[in-house]
Amino acid sequence: MWLLFFFGYRCRSWSTRLRLDAEHVRRPNPPIMSFRLYLLFLAFNFLRPIEMFAPDLAFLRIMVILSALTLVFSYREAKTTGLFSAEPQHTRLAKWFVALLIMSRLSVGWVSGAMAVPGEISVSIFFLYTTFANVTSIERLKATCKTFAYCLVALSILGIYSWYTGFMVEQLVLRQNVLFDDVSTDPIENLIPAQETNPKFLWRLHSLGLLADPNDFSQALVVALPMLFGLRVPGQRIGNLVKVYLPIAICMYAINLTHSRGALLGVASLMFFGVRAYLGTTRTTVMMVLGALAATALNVTGGRAYTANEESAGGRIDAWSEGLRMLAGHPLFGVGLGRFTEYHIYTAHNSFVLCFAESGFIGYFVWLGLIVLSYKGLAYVIDQGAPGSLERQWATLLRSSLIGFLTCAFFLSKAFDPLLYLVLAFAIVTYSLSRKTQGGGSPTWAAPTEILWRKTAFQLEIFSVVAIYMIVVLKTATLGKSI
Repeated sequence: MWLLFFFGYRCRSWSTRLRLDAEHVRRPNPPIMSFRLYLLFLAFNFLRPIEMFAPDLAFLRIMVILSALTLVFSYREAKTTGLFSAEPQHTRLAKWFVALLIMSRLSVGWVSGAMAVPGEISVSIFFLYTTFANVTSIERLKATCKTFAYCLVALSILGIYSWYTGFMVEQLVLRQNVLFDDVSTDPIENLIPAQETNPKFLWRLHSLGLLADPNDFSQALVVALPMLFGLRVPGQRIGNLVKVYLPIAICMYAINLTHSRGALLGVASLMFFGVRAYLGTTRTTVMMVLGALAATALNVTGGRAYTANEESAGGRIDAWSEGLRMLAGHPLFGVGLGRFTEYHIYTAHNSFVLCFAESGFIGYFVWLGLIVLSYKGLAYVIDQGAPGSLERQWATLLRSSLIGFLTCAFFLSKAFDPLLYLVLAFAIVTYSLSRKTQGGGSPTWAAPTEILWRKTAFQLEIFSVVAIYMIVVLKTATLGKSI
């Protein structure tokens, strides 16, 4: 229980430092209890303190109670203040997406499964709604991103400690067979991963709950990196070293210990889009090539190759082929949410493939629409927002987080994962807040009430399906099937 009080105190200290702008809030003393609960819920979802340190308290259902309180107070605050950091087209599209996921199961005759869809994606929906209801100022957005990022730093520190000491190693590190790319069931002689010398096995860092897979953990770390960078304070060298650069280094080292190939590409995408504005495309490309060579020399992937003839990577492309077959057989609504593995031995290992296979062309179109809406909203803020404004700064950072997530998601089945919808919620909030603060007072602000997304989403839909089809055809023609 002490963890509840500790994190409650931290959330309170962060929230009381918020400087709420009168442009955002219509009453002099806005309620902040809901925001405190929201931060606490967010922290608990990623830190998992009960599962990690006090599993005997699971019967108390603390997360269920906390989520119920957060939902009730979020609704109350939104109704009391009249503030909701999302535009109608965002909430409308999100509702359509949920409806289409239900339809994906109804279309294959799975009525009971269709009724269970809202419960299965409840955390994703919860993140969207509570973020819109509680993050009603740019200061709250910064505090929320800070909470998320520092949770990932804390998990990284704990994981690194486990790596070198064996503390909670069975919960935080898995041993994988390098040849077959699966979890090893052989007896473990040494419980300290840092001392592993057997080349047949690979230890990979992970966490619990939403981040129980090494790839999921590394993807969350990639998302957190730009947020940490956004906590810099000009002129505070020591403070920035301790609060920003050291945490970034810790997260980067934790990514290295996950041995996730997708995460390395995610970090590369962050560097490319973040550094290109300063160095130019040519210099940035040269730096990326040198970084790739260094990663190869240091064996960052733990001996796991990127080539299509490597069994794991090749098997993933075979899974993409099966996803295309599912789309061809069920083009409108797909095979149904969560049913990919009923048609293939493995999951898709690609969020785009997973989405169009399970929700069809219609669901995939709306899913891409949510991403396009979020990305375009951030682009508007970056291109036309007030120079030097916090909205513009955080729009730039969150665009990097979204790009990093999507880069990793091309190799992971994360189409319906809560982390995606948390990142989308941050992006939507940034756009909505920027429109409210600058729309009436800045003649240069030209963000429309309705962002045009349908044409772009349709183009991306066709391009992505064709591109994946070409990758599958090329791999099968040159190397054949891997599994």
